Amino acid sequence: MKVGIISLGSIIMGDDAFGAYVLQFLKANYIFPSEIELLDLGTPGPEFVNYMARFDAVIVLDAVKAKGDPGEVHLYRQQDIAKVLPSLRLSPHDPSLRDALLAGDFIGEAPDDVLLVGVIPSEVELQTTLSEPVMNSIPEVEEAVISELRRLGFEPERLSQPSALDIWWE
Repeated sequence: MKVGIISLGSIIMGDDAFGAYVLQFLKANYIFPSEIELLDLGTPGPEFVNYMARFDAVIVLDAVKAKGDPGEVHLYRQQDIAKVLPSLRLSPHDPSLRDALLAGDFIGEAPDDVLLVGVIPSEVELQTTLSEPVMNSIPEVEEAVISELRRLGFEPERLSQPSALDIWWE
């Protein structure tokens, strides 16, 4: 089984960089089995489906628009994502995760298992740091990712001495 941990979002738009930040956090704190690949896709376009097609399972990290307070973590399975009604999309996140999964299903190359780990942003504006509520969500997000990997049969090794975070955009 091949698993992708994929971050989405713009590193210059405040809390939209949540996924990229968490990906760097995970890289600094864990050693992952070779079957797990960590990818920062930024704001992918039509090629998004091709990235996901490489994996049997994906964990997607992204800021999400949902009811709740900034920093609140939401977990969505593939069936939850499929329920989202399509809408006119004119943003850097085109196609949406939902659209990419539908396209992957259509061509028979969608991952079998999908988990979106999302956080409600506080500030999505031109800046390169995360807000305090989103920073405070990282331990809960870390637990969600590691729990999902365990469910899939993997046990990442937590480093006793984490590496320095490579948040190069700050």
